[in-house]
Amino acid sequence: MQGRIEWDLGSPITPFMRFLAPEGPQFYFKGLRHAGKVPYTQLYASNLSAPTEWFRSDPFDEGFPAAAFEDTELGYRWHRRGRPILYWEKGVCRHRHLYDSIEPFLARQRLAGRAARYAVARHPGMAMRTVLQPFLVGLSIAVRYAGRRLTGKSPGTDLWDLKVRAAFFHGFVVGD
Repeated sequence: MQGRIEWDLGSPITPFMRFLAPEGPQFYFKGLRHAGKVPYTQLYASNLSAPTEWFRSDPFDEGFPAAAFEDTELGYRWHRRGRPILYWEKGVCRHRHLYDSIEPFLARQRLAGRAARYAVARHPGMAMRTVLQPFLVGLSIAVRYAGRRLTGKSPGTDLWDLKVRAAFFHGFVVGD
């Protein structure tokens, strides 16, 4: 079961945090239906429950350079083995991590990009959904952002999205 992850209500929730979740680059739950299957790209270890045997026979890969993307890679392996993860909307955990600006998250995204490079090297089949598809979506967002800038109607979230994607791809390509 994949439970929902929400910001801790006892901490301030900044505009940037609202961008990050529940339909952003930190936690993306859009399109999931209660008790429906979760794509491996939306598996988050922060609120994941599975049979102990799954973790014993297919544990987290400890070769990742940081705590980022290891859950996506695990979800990919489980997906290939026919182990379905179901979304349990009512199983909510509260995530306590204050992002009062974009900079700390950009550093995290560079780490996630490095980790994605490690995962794709181990499983080339992950590249399409975890790297190429987000890159192409980013190109469309860049075009939309440019058009909105010309008309003076560009929301800050478009620029945040582009910066977050750029940091991820920087980590993926350059490695730092």
